[in-house]
Amino acid sequence: MTAKSGLDTKSLMYDCLRELLKNIMRGDYRSGMPPQDTLAVQMGFHRSSLREAIAVLRFCDVLEVKRRMGTTVMPRDRWKPVIFEVLEG
Repeated sequence: MTAKSGLDTKSLMYDCLRELLKNIMRGDYRSGMPPQDTLAVQMGFHRSSLREAIAVLRFCDVLEVKRRMGTTVMPRDRWKPVIFEVLEG
């Protein structure tokens, strides 16, 4: 699978963010998220777009990233409500 490409990198990050958030809400990562390299390939996005999307999700308390420990989905009651606007957009 090749990474999605285009001129508008913000749009790519937003697409990645929406897809990642949908996967999280569906429960795809209950047992933990794969490494970013693997996840980028699985989702078909460049790693840079994925990193930016993860940064937004960290800011909104959806994800917690610990070096050498991995990425964890936080309980929904900790998520900042603004994140749900991403799905509506």
